[in-house]
Amino acid sequence: VAKRHPPAIRAIASELAMDSARYRNPVHADYLADPFVWRCGRESFAMGTGPAEAAGEVRSSERPTIFPLLRSRDLAHWERAGRALVRPSPELGDTFWAPEVACSDGRWFLYCSVGHADRWHQLRVATSDEPLGPYRDQAALTDLAVCAFAIAYHAWDAERSARRMCLDELRFTSEGPLVLGPSTSEREIAARGVSERAAPA
Repeated sequence: VAKRHPPAIRAIASELAMDSARYRNPVHADYLADPFVWRCGRESFAMGTGPAEAAGEVRSSERPTIFPLLRSRDLAHWERAGRALVRPSPELGDTFWAPEVACSDGRWFLYCSVGHADRWHQLRVATSDEPLGPYRDQAALTDLAVCAFAIAYHAWDAERSARRMCLDELRFTSEGPLVLGPSTSEREIAARGVSERAAPA
């Protein structure tokens, strides 16, 4: 999924850069790892890994309890907007990392890594009719027998003109985490255990 910064976001970012008196860092003081920000209409939204998701302390409920949501009109002043994902089966894991969002034909897709602590993380996709959810789990995108840990992330294309959403294997090495990607072909993706259902249709 290729991503270019819309003119509205570029204009806001430029205006904020010229007038730093309008905001003060950090623009959001709470824990929000792996943040993902996207634009819909006249608002921006943010989602990320919260303390409960990182620690494996998420609750089961019919209502969304996973991934804190924020909303903003200027990228500088943020307010809480609930949570995004209804917890899927506890058998899948208790640790939820690195959410990413994409939209196709008016349907919203949430990709995230689900596992047990820092082991056996599979990529899964959830869907919603609204950008703020609720998102409900639909399918696994990776096979744990082939890919023991996978993650969704964004990477620049070769021309550095646009960002693409990538779904790839993550390995922990003595030198730190190593992502086997970005994958650039269907053959590479399949070899790493990522389902053809990974892209929104």
